[in-house]
Amino acid sequence: DSVTATWNATLMTPGGAGGTGTLNIKNVGNPSADHIHLQFANTITPGAGVGASETDLITKHLQVTSMTYDGVDMLPTIPDSNTNGYKDLADLAAAGIVGAHTGVTPTSLELTNLNTNHPLIMTVVLNADSPDQNQGDSVSTIVTVSLHQVDGQ
Repeated sequence: DSVTATWNATLMTPGGAGGTGTLNIKNVGNPSADHIHLQFANTITPGAGVGASETDLITKHLQVTSMTYDGVDMLPTIPDSNTNGYKDLADLAAAGIVGAHTGVTPTSLELTNLNTNHPLIMTVVLNADSPDQNQGDSVSTIVTVSLHQVDGQ
């Protein structure tokens, strides 16, 4: 099945309030699943304001301050690939498949019971170090959820 969830944070200011959203993931099929994997992809739309910055992309300034799945903190499983000192949308995209058996807890995002919501909750803020070049930019992030029926897939 297809699931759509949208959360917006408009008129964000560097260091200001962000946005929190929830994607409820539920297995309604049969047989029940074992776990899921998550994959993130970002599309940036430059604003018409101060000017686009291709070297200082807004995705590395959209800090993910909280990300949980079923109440379990996911941020420790995401590497800070751009080494800016915090987890951001660029890091999520660079992480590849999140939830694969990587040796980092949680190694598996369990989805073993049918017809039960498993919330993926994420909060994103525009980090205080975001440059003027990012004014007016927008980002669409697509989260692909893959259901796996066997442990080790």
